[in-house]
Amino acid sequence: MRGVLQSLSFALLLTIAVGQDTSADPILVADGRVLGRGARVNDLVVDPFNVTPPAPFAFFDGVTTVTASEGSANATATVSLRSAVSPTRFHATGTAESFANAPGVGDVASTFGFSHFGIDFELPFAYRFTLTDFMVADDLESIGTGKGARLVNVFISNAAASFPFTESLGGGARRRQFTRTGMLPAGFHSLQADAITEAIGNSIPGSGVGPLSHHRASFELDFQLTPVPEPTSMLLLGSGLIAFGVRRFRRTANVWTYPPISRRHDATACAESRWVSRSRPSL
Repeated sequence: MRGVLQSLSFALLLTIAVGQDTSADPILVADGRVLGRGARVNDLVVDPFNVTPPAPFAFFDGVTTVTASEGSANATATVSLRSAVSPTRFHATGTAESFANAPGVGDVASTFGFSHFGIDFELPFAYRFTLTDFMVADDLESIGTGKGARLVNVFISNAAASFPFTESLGGGARRRQFTRTGMLPAGFHSLQADAITEAIGNSIPGSGVGPLSHHRASFELDFQLTPVPEPTSMLLLGSGLIAFGVRRFRRTANVWTYPPISRRHDATACAESRWVSRSRPSL
């Protein structure tokens, strides 16, 4: 019984050790979330302006708009980012929309906007990740060859500047939804996502650019981290359970296994001799 209790205690301690190994959460290192936009109509320039969270890793629900106009020409950009961050889960929805209209001869209008989600984090050991994202990149309206851009991208990078995962949407693609899973080793990592738009309207004769441009881009991502126990810890736990099983087997064997017949005869003879000696009357 004592041996069984010792084995149980050993296995319990190993289980606690494994739990301690996998209870250390990822460390949030840097918060790079930011909104940016700017606009220009002819010689009127509205200085670019950025919006950041109230505090690092705090809940962020930001939106900002810029407008520039002169005569009949105007340009507007609106960007937003709603995001929540915890050590093992990131969720973010970001949008950027740019509109430029330059209907008068010689007018030029341009605007840009971006919604950027970026979190750097450190992993104490290997984690499995699950990343789900829905990306949209739309050319909403244009006249002639109105130019501009809409782009959505998301990627994971590490300290070695390699990219275990990257996904982009732009050009002719309009929508994309995906779920990716994989392993991230211990160390530094970064999750980045961007929605970027630019609109350019130009009515200068011979410029080859149309007067109207309107673009929108967005992403909605969910990123989760699940700890993976270290092989050493699992080996120790397995050793403890095996030791417990051996102890239990030996205990059961001692209860149900009889000694050889010769040894049983010797024990019986010894017991009979003692009984006879105790029951024989003294002379």
